[in-house]
Amino acid sequence: MKKPLSNHTPTIAVLGIGWLGLPLIEYLAQKQYKIHAANRSEENIGKVKNKIEKVFSINVTSEKIEGDITSFLAADVLIVTIPPNRKLDRAQAQLEPLIPFINNSSIRNVLYTSSTGVYPATNSIVTEVTPIKNTNHPCYQNEQALQQSTNFNTTILRLAGLIGAERHPGKFFSKNGIIPNGDMPINLVHRQDVITTIEKVLLQDSWKEIYNVCASTHPTKADFYTAAAASIGKQLQVEQQTSDFKIINNQKTKDQLEMVYQYDDLIELLGANNWQ
Repeated sequence: MKKPLSNHTPTIAVLGIGWLGLPLIEYLAQKQYKIHAANRSEENIGKVKNKIEKVFSINVTSEKIEGDITSFLAADVLIVTIPPNRKLDRAQAQLEPLIPFINNSSIRNVLYTSSTGVYPATNSIVTEVTPIKNTNHPCYQNEQALQQSTNFNTTILRLAGLIGAERHPGKFFSKNGIIPNGDMPINLVHRQDVITTIEKVLLQDSWKEIYNVCASTHPTKADFYTAAAASIGKQLQVEQQTSDFKIINNQKTKDQLEMVYQYDDLIELLGANNWQ
C-alpha cells in the first residue's frame, strides 16, 4: 500500500467532463482543490481549459487507454464519472485497463460513481449489503475491478437516477406522453446532492466504502412525473400497472458522512428548483 497522504490539499484527477463531471470540476476548483481533468471529447475538454491548469485528452475502453494517462494520474485522488459502456458483450470491466496505470501512479484513493441499477428488484428496501445478482452489470464489473487492487483504496457511490439542471423530470416521458408502471416507487437524486456527497467523502477521508446516494422520498412514478410535467405545463397519461421494484436506502450516507440532502423531498423539489 502506498504511503498515507500528508496534511495538504490533495490534487484530484477527474475522469469524465460530462453532465456530472463538469459541475463537479467547477465546484472543486472553487474550493481551491488542484484539478486534473480528462475526457475523450474535445468539446467537453474545451469547457474547462480556461478554468483549471491541466486538462487531458484520455479515452478509456475495455481494451486500451489512449492519451497521456501517466501525467493525468500524477495526483492523489482519482474520481471516475464516465458512464459505463453498456454495449460491451464481454465479461471484462471497462475500467480494467486503467488499473495498472493507477497502481503505478501516486493515486492513493479512487472514487467511482456507480449506479443503484446494480441492485436486483426485490420489491423491498435495498441497502449497500443487498446481494448483487446481475454480476455482469457494467457498473458492478467496474466496481469489482477497482476494489480488487491492494495498491489504492476505492469508495463506490451508487447513484440513483440523476436529475437537476437541464434534466427536468417533467420531460422524461414527453416522447409518447405515457408514464409506464405508474404504481412503482422512484429512486432519484439531484446532481448537487451527488457533488456534496463526493465532497463529504474527500473531507472525511472515507475510503473503502460503498454508499447509496438517493433522495429519502420515494413517491410513485405516477404522482411524481405527472406533477413534474404539470410544473412545466405538460400533461402525461399513466399506466397504473406495476412491475418489480426496489427502494434505495440512503441511511449510511447520513450516518457515516453526516449527509444532509438539499433536495430530499422530490415533490417539493419540483416547485423549488429553477432547473438552470
